Amino acid sequence: MVSESDLFDRIEDEIERCKRYERVAAVACLIPLLVPGEAFARRELEAALGTASQLLRSCDIVAPLGGDGILAILPETVLDTARIAAHRVAAELTRRSGSIQQRKWRSGLVSVPLGGDDPLSLVAEAMSSAGRAPRA
Repeated sequence: MVSESDLFDRIEDEIERCKRYERVAAVACLIPLLVPGEAFARRELEAALGTASQLLRSCDIVAPLGGDGILAILPETVLDTARIAAHRVAAELTRRSGSIQQRKWRSGLVSVPLGGDDPLSLVAEAMSSAGRAPRA
């Protein structure tokens, strides 16, 4: 797991690696569905980050995104495989939500380098794919 502050550097590194070695990767964004005005507890995000880290491969990079999202960089992963992994993580996060009314999670994906070569645009595209407009 990496910090949110290191996240964009890691995405930039992955973009460069993909270009240099003509490889692919995927960026997955996992977003909880919140009702308007609902706050997402820090401990809930930490638990979700731990779950995502356990379910993904050791080479995958998991980081917090904003106050409630998770971003994962999946090296050497085509979009179809990344979609399966992201759906599996989202389903497990929903299952483990533990609240009386389960919190549902959705996922969005983008391919590296096909999605562009700017970390900000990749994250924005992954967030948009998950159904959330990127924050300004």
